[in-house]
Order: sequence, then structure tokens, then C-alpha cells
Amino acid sequence: MTLHRLPITARVPLIVTVFMLTVSMFTSERVLSRLVDTQTRQTQALADVYLDGLALALVDSMVREDVWQVYDVLDRSQHRPGEMRPVETIVAGGDGLVIASSDPLRTPSLGRVPSNYLQAATQSGKVAIEETDQRGYMRRDVLYENQRIGSIYASLDIAPLLAERRQVLVTLVLTNSLLTLLLAAAAWFIVGRMMRPVEVLTRYLERSHDGQVSPIPENVLVSTARDYKRPFAAFNRLAAAVAEREALGLPCGVKASAEGVSRAWATRVQREGDQARVVPA
Repeated sequence: MTLHRLPITARVPLIVTVFMLTVSMFTSERVLSRLVDTQTRQTQALADVYLDGLALALVDSMVREDVWQVYDVLDRSQHRPGEMRPVETIVAGGDGLVIASSDPLRTPSLGRVPSNYLQAATQSGKVAIEETDQRGYMRRDVLYENQRIGSIYASLDIAPLLAERRQVLVTLVLTNSLLTLLLAAAAWFIVGRMMRPVEVLTRYLERSHDGQVSPIPENVLVSTARDYKRPFAAFNRLAAAVAEREALGLPCGVKASAEGVSRAWATRVQREGDQARVVPA
């Protein structure tokens, strides 16, 4: 069934529903996009503060490659307030070998930096978000007298940020769905109310096919909107005219036919009288 074949009471709510779904998808995408941008900027700011503090505290230890001093700095840096906390921090020397890490069992000293850090943190100072791992990877090159002496790798737990995104998405879906249902129901109700006078007029017109031409009651006319009072009054005048013809004993159209025949005979008689006056005696 195509759209134009649907009744107007179903067509308008359907159009409203499609329109609201389109608007909801657009607004939800923009809200989530802005939220992701805001979270990324906040994560980048926190990462900059964290790595800048570590770089200042680890310069001397990295120059001396003092493993225990690096462990001590990393251990103290793990106890940070806030929702986003570093999961692991790795300090590597200029040769790419690990000096120390906050999780020595997973990343021991003199080992290679794990590949997930190398693949994600390709640019120094920029956070790389990996939603599948729920981690934010970052790398900061440490300089001493304008010479690179090593790098600090870190991963942040971004699970709270992803949870917030899911909550916002669920809230948007539920809110937009509720608004769409309410507006569709309102459209159905309003259009139904608007079409009710048309249904009344249609019902009385259908009765006329069976010969029951009855006027629309006065109480219906009073309660009808102003836009429908004129067609209702016109129908009542038609019903009154039909009632008058029936009272004279003529069905609809008989009186008009009789008048037409009378006019035709009068015209013929007048024409014959004019011809009789023209012919000489």
C-alpha cells in the first residue's frame, strides 16, 4: 500500500514519525560527536599534565638509567585521584629498551616496549583512543639538552568515558523515541478531531443515496468548527429543498422537468401566434 492510499489519519502520524526519526538521528549524532570531542580534549589535557610531571621527575633517572629511582617515581605516580587513572606506565631509553615499568611482571626491564603501545602511540604527546581495548595510549619523548634520551609510554583507563557515552546514547534514544511516540499520537488525535466533521457530512450524504435526506441536527452545527459550518448549512438547505419537493408530491427533479415542459409549450404557442399574425388574410 502506497502512502497516498492511506487515510489521512494514518498518513499524517506516519509523516510526523519519519520526520522525528530523521531529526532525532541528526541531533543524536551531533550530540555524541560533541561529547566525543569534549572527552578527547579532556583526556589530552590530563595526559599532558601527567606526562609533563613524569618527564620532569624522570630526566635525571633516565640519564643515569637508575632503575630503582624510576620504579619509585612510577609507583608514586600511579596513585592519582579521578576517574581516569593510568593503567600502566613504561619508561624506555633511547635504544628502545625498557628501563622500568609500573607493571614489571608484564613489561620487565631490558625488554622491548609492547607492540600495542608502538602501534597506537605513533605521535609524541598525542593521545590515541582505542575503544576496543578501552584504553588511551600516549607517548612523550624526553629531551635532555635538546637530545632525546628516551620515551615515556602510558595507557589510561577510558572505560568511564565510554560508559558515559553509552549512557548519553541510551538517554537520547529513549527520549527521542518517547517524543516521537507522543507527537505521533498527538498528530493522530488532532487529525482525527479535524476529520470528524467530514465523516459526519459523509455519513449524511451516504444516507441520501437511499432516499433518506435528513438535515444535520442543530446541536451538531453548534459544536462544529467555523470552517465546517458553511458546508453543513449548504447541506441542510439542500435537505430542506428536497423535503419541500417531497411535500408537493414530486420526487427530486420532477418539478424541474415539469417547469421545463411548460416553458417549451409556452414558447411553441407564442411562435405559432406570431406566424399567424404575419400571414395575410
